[in-house]
Amino acid sequence: MSIYAIMDEALFRLFDLLTFRDYDAARRSAKDLINLSQVCKSLNLIVARLLAKYKVHPLEAGLIPYIYTILQNPDLASCETTFRLRLSDYNGLLETHHLHAFDARALSLRILPPSSYRTDLVPRQGNNVMVNARMHDGRTHLMYLLLASLPNLESFSIYNTCDTHFPLNARFPTVKHIRVVGYSDVFSSLDICHFRRHLVCLSNLEVFEAVNMVMCRGYIRLDRVHTIRLLSCRISTNGLDTAVKFCSPNLKTFVYRSGYHNLYLQRNVQSEENNGSRKWDASPWDIVATLVSSRARGSLETLEIDIREHFCHRTWGIHTHSPLANLDMLYNFINQLKCFPALRSIILTQQTLWEPWIDEIAGYNGQGSLCGEMRLIDVLPPSLESFALYDVTAKFLPCIVSFAQFVSRGMGFHNLKEFTLRPSPNFIRHLIHARSHQDNPELRFFDEHGTFCRVNPELLSCWGWIIVVLKDRGVRVDCVPEVHPLDTEDQEVLRR
Repeated sequence: MSIYAIMDEALFRLFDLLTFRDYDAARRSAKDLINLSQVCKSLNLIVARLLAKYKVHPLEAGLIPYIYTILQNPDLASCETTFRLRLSDYNGLLETHHLHAFDARALSLRILPPSSYRTDLVPRQGNNVMVNARMHDGRTHLMYLLLASLPNLESFSIYNTCDTHFPLNARFPTVKHIRVVGYSDVFSSLDICHFRRHLVCLSNLEVFEAVNMVMCRGYIRLDRVHTIRLLSCRISTNGLDTAVKFCSPNLKTFVYRSGYHNLYLQRNVQSEENNGSRKWDASPWDIVATLVSSRARGSLETLEIDIREHFCHRTWGIHTHSPLANLDMLYNFINQLKCFPALRSIILTQQTLWEPWIDEIAGYNGQGSLCGEMRLIDVLPPSLESFALYDVTAKFLPCIVSFAQFVSRGMGFHNLKEFTLRPSPNFIRHLIHARSHQDNPELRFFDEHGTFCRVNPELLSCWGWIIVVLKDRGVRVDCVPEVHPLDTEDQEVLRR
């Protein structure tokens, strides 16, 4: 056997050993292998043997056939460690032998037999709200039967939960991670509190994720959770306080990524028209204030707040007397992070610290305090080890320069190991423009009509200086002039 044949055999053995905890990751990887094998003859010979064993996952045939397969095959059930139910997933064909198996399992769990709500498992024509609600409830009850039949389940994602009349008798001691997703078509799914019955069954839960949520109308208990992620959310201050009220005193990571991008993407939405509908949304100051008053204040190590849009100008409910505009602005932006003694890693967007639009607020005269050279130095904790700032504009660059100078002179942040910077789309255009002038000194700053191009030729050198001085202090620097993507799966939004 030639050395090349031995290499092929070794690669095939390696591929044969690969496993994936997440089915979606495995499916994507299989497609990637297929595409790659089309352009590489040697790899095609190896991949062909691997893909010959690849079978369609039973979930692709529908939820009902998948659950039946799990109940009939305990070995397969023991191998499944993750599950995800989405609004777009379909139930599949319901047959008599399915119902017999489901009812037998429901009897052992002492829950409602699926035969009693079988009509809710069959798709119907039309968009009647009540019919759709019963359909979602029916498939959620069936999903619970599935989850209780996976002995090694470690994580699952759901968009709906069983109603209050449906008993949740099973416990899930192996589950470490739950992801709850809200859909506008299922209004109850937009409330974090809607899922608290499931949380009671998860005694060893470590990671809680909520996606596309807009409210939390009741307290939830996350006593053992060390990571909370609120992704693509728009939650009020009261709702955020309710969700975090009973968080673990050992909470290590908190992530909040806003789900509102219309103003940021310039979708012809006027801030004046939008203030009325958004005046209750939690601002960056609200998020930090909520965490400060929570049980996680002393344990929090990682904080991420990604808010890109213009949030509502807060002019009410802060002071007992009418506030001055420049004082009022402080209650929209992050004021202080030094109050978290264990905080080590921070990820922010510039909009959480300062936005250019506040200069246009009538009566406001305090932009120096929010965009001054000491802004980052005053806000960030001295124990900082990793810091990332996204969507940076050219006007905020002096604050970053002062921070880098502060670190380079050894005046503070002695534990800083990583620094990441991502410019805003408009700032990237300025950097590219400045690079054009740098590469071609003969390029004029005025066009044929005498119009100045308004590019600051010092932007590029200033950006490079930040990288150099931080690297000289042993800090790992990532300042690639690329936009940090929005937290969304909407391809149109990502293109904009």
